[in-house]
Amino acid sequence: MEVDILKIKPFLIVIYCSIIYLIIISVSYSSPNSSERSVIYHIMTRLHCEKEDAVKFISIVESFINEIQDNITTIASNNNIENNDKQYLINYTINRYFLSTSSQVQVSSIYRNIIRSYRIDTYLNRLSNLSKTKYTRVQLLFAPNYLALGNIESYTDNELGQAYEFNVKMWQIFRAYFGDSIAYEDATLKSYSLVFYKKTDRWDLKVKNIAAKETVTLDELEQRIEKRWRLE
Repeated sequence: MEVDILKIKPFLIVIYCSIIYLIIISVSYSSPNSSERSVIYHIMTRLHCEKEDAVKFISIVESFINEIQDNITTIASNNNIENNDKQYLINYTINRYFLSTSSQVQVSSIYRNIIRSYRIDTYLNRLSNLSKTKYTRVQLLFAPNYLALGNIESYTDNELGQAYEFNVKMWQIFRAYFGDSIAYEDATLKSYSLVFYKKTDRWDLKVKNIAAKETVTLDELEQRIEKRWRLE
């Protein structure tokens, strides 16, 4: 996603998730109960920017994450799209949001301890075909109101130049059906490695890789969410 240059120092980035909840797991700043106001204030302080710029940046990054989630959900779940249209959406998603076709995506299961890695194009095509080859129907959802931000690190890339990398974690829920019955379901904590870099006179956000950090049953995920609500 290309964005106008903001009045900020790009080497410090904070992501705001949803409108209500934020969990930041950075070493330098850690708070499980950050309100919208405190998050904006934190961005203003760390990035030395005005409130308007902090709110704008929050909105841009949040939209970027939501768009990726929507596209992956549609690719996995929607069987009403013609094959050519779905392939177009797959190609668009890769070109628009990922650093390259070589970007890696990890997948895991509650029944296996093995984590498999696929190129993003292979992963999305496999995801699209699951409801045609293995299951009657597939649903891919993302748990609402949960996002976690890791440490931000700068590095120099031969092609991108000066770039900044940080991880964003979210819960991805997978559910597959045989007829009307659920054949399999799980929840995987996905860690999106995002790259923030300057492209000519604009800043760009791309997904570098997606790692599978942990896979649990939906009952366990529900218990964790309930515990977080009690804490807040």
